[in-house]
Amino acid sequence: MARRMPSAHPTNVVIACTPPSRSADVRAAADTFLRPLIADHVRRDVLLALDEVVSNAIQYAPADRPIVARLSVDKRQVAVAVEDGGEGFDPAILNAARPRPDAESGRGLYLVRALMDGVEVRLGHPGTVVRFVRQPSGESRLARTHGRSVRTWPRIGLLWPIPPRAQRRLPT
Repeated sequence: MARRMPSAHPTNVVIACTPPSRSADVRAAADTFLRPLIADHVRRDVLLALDEVVSNAIQYAPADRPIVARLSVDKRQVAVAVEDGGEGFDPAILNAARPRPDAESGRGLYLVRALMDGVEVRLGHPGTVVRFVRQPSGESRLARTHGRSVRTWPRIGLLWPIPPRAQRRLPT
């Protein structure tokens, strides 16, 4: 069920943190901002993507530089930009194939790309900006690609395609 944007609620917010902050702190602030503005399923996807990008920034960016997340909501899209003071990474990672199932890391940007309608990376001097957008209603790109076989597992917050015969055994 889509929610209407109340006129009294701001539609833009800036959240800044300095390592060793936790991505959960940024996620909680973003959740408070987004909750009255967008549908729950979209909010969960945006928060998961934000958590992945902020976690990467906390892990890889210099500890003496702030990490800034800018969120904006309008009728067309939810837009998030996360900026850090790091050297960046190869944007080709965004186009990489699905991570191997036995890989210990490397799923974060894959998940962001799967959940969002668009992802872009801008490398600067200094700093990296990861920007992603999502329509405020409708299904994620992952759900559109895999249809009804995509489920959110609430205990661990991962998304993955589930074979149809296994869906019957999952709690709803």
